[in-house]
Amino acid sequence: MANELPLFYKNLVPFDSKEHAGLKFPQSVGSFAYARETNLIPIFIGELADASRHYPLVFINAGEGQGPVLAAVVGLGDGTNRMIDDKGNWRAGFYIPAYVRRYPFIALRNEQGGQLSLGFDKDAPGIGDKDGEALLDKDGKATERLERIMQFEAEFQRNADVTRAMAKKLADAGLMEESSLNYQLPGQTEQKTVSGFMMINEKRLRDLPDEKVTELFRADCLALAYGHLVSLGNLARLLETV
Repeated sequence: MANELPLFYKNLVPFDSKEHAGLKFPQSVGSFAYARETNLIPIFIGELADASRHYPLVFINAGEGQGPVLAAVVGLGDGTNRMIDDKGNWRAGFYIPAYVRRYPFIALRNEQGGQLSLGFDKDAPGIGDKDGEALLDKDGKATERLERIMQFEAEFQRNADVTRAMAKKLADAGLMEESSLNYQLPGQTEQKTVSGFMMINEKRLRDLPDEKVTELFRADCLALAYGHLVSLGNLARLLETV
């Protein structure tokens, strides 16, 4: 596995039916405290409609060869997720991203980057062999709970792959640029800035040649671009949580 672990994960291991035969996990995580220390959470095309109504959505650079990733802004640059209260509850009325809901499980690719397998964070709260629902039955076969988890992870990964491909097409079309969000906290006069991400340049989007517009439209990339642009108005909702 890569040295750099995905966001939230501390001790990522592959799920093994023999080694983890007695593994259990509760129906509900109970607390989202594991997602407290972040300003950005990945978002994928299947949840664009929901996420774009609640958060400003931006693009971040996922690293060399990976292309841009769509992400919800949930903090103001201080490493604190404003969606989580002191008790670990997600703020009422705000959409909970799939990336958050999938934890502590994750789809892992083999070394060739193809076939998927299931992994999980061994240090995640609630996971163990005492409480919760069994993931394997007495014969070592997947329970209905594990089947649902694996289906969710497979669908999640498909959405992630499609979204990254769409974002790359937008970037390759020269539409993305380094940008920032400017804001002013209630009752304060000082202007502040959150930066370190990319946005679609709306003028460049309008000026695209017709053939490029058609190409992006047929690849559903324009939905991603305009979902992102429309979502930027949600910065005011984020400031209300301060």
